[in-house]
Amino acid sequence: MTMLYSGLTMVDNKNQVEPGLAQSWSSQANSNGGLDWTFRLRPNLKFSNGGSLTSTDVAYSIDRAFSSPTSEYFYLAQYFKDGNARLKGNPKTLVGDSLLTPDASTLIIKTTNSDVFLPTMMSTYCFLVVNKALVDKYGNDFTKHLSEGGSSGLFKQASGAQTDSMELDSNPSYYDAQPQLKKVFVRYYKDEKTERADYKAGRLSLMEAPDYDSLTKEEQNNRVVTSLAGISYLGMNYLTKPFDNIKIRQAFALALDKPAIMD
Repeated sequence: MTMLYSGLTMVDNKNQVEPGLAQSWSSQANSNGGLDWTFRLRPNLKFSNGGSLTSTDVAYSIDRAFSSPTSEYFYLAQYFKDGNARLKGNPKTLVGDSLLTPDASTLIIKTTNSDVFLPTMMSTYCFLVVNKALVDKYGNDFTKHLSEGGSSGLFKQASGAQTDSMELDSNPSYYDAQPQLKKVFVRYYKDEKTERADYKAGRLSLMEAPDYDSLTKEEQNNRVVTSLAGISYLGMNYLTKPFDNIKIRQAFALALDKPAIMD
């Protein structure tokens, strides 16, 4: 995803927030008890087909993460003005509400919490910027047509989507330096056994299968471990009864045997 798409910001290998599509940002207090964040986009941003990438595409992509109450990112909606209401379908979009686009290079995001550092949130997967025109044209099937110009990241899709692989070329419209890799082949696997066989046969340079026990001695010596800035947790769906009641949530919090969970 991060090869094909870019976000407003990114996180470097020291977990520091860096500019992405946005070259700068600032904030000021609003009447909701939160902050109004203003992001200034880099000049002359383009999608992989050469079409302009504007604040409208960014606002659309952010709103898209909250287009359904079953969205896996529902827990982030609470930080946006009218975000929880958007999950329920009213308003039907946050664009023009908490997502404002006064011009093509400016995006204003209204939050309800002054403790949230929004530039960090904007670096996550759910806010990567897609091509609104492509989604409008093909709906949920837009991922089958990325070769028509759907990429905002380092790479673009070289041909139509395949069932077992994807071919990526460097994106000449990318806003920053071009990657050293000019072409990448991504293969899809239904099981780890097949993926491991291809890796051992030299058909893969990188594998996802976490089957460390079967690594050869050479593989174990060459294995590279990297840190991932992420937190996994179980949470209550605050939009579903009885968890839409703060008293119920407080009762569950008190009832939890926290030491047992930590141990």
